[in-house]
Amino acid sequence: MRLSSLQIGEQAVITSVRLGIEARKKLLTYGIGLGTIIKLDYNPAFSSLLNINIQGKSVCIRKRDAALIEVIKYADE
Repeated sequence: MRLSSLQIGEQAVITSVRLGIEARKKLLTYGIGLGTIIKLDYNPAFSSLLNINIQGKSVCIRKRDAALIEVIKYADE
């Protein structure tokens, strides 16, 4: 499943990032890497950005980049 296909409020764990090395480095500075638990906070219909929550921090990411990030749904028990 892709990060871009999550619904608002769903949590997921990042399993794969298929971006270039520079983009991966930038994402790592925000705490976005393999094994990171994220939550989709906001997905505006007419915008090219997704608002995600990572460890209490709110970060926006381009939808085209989110389509290259593989995730699996995370169920918080």
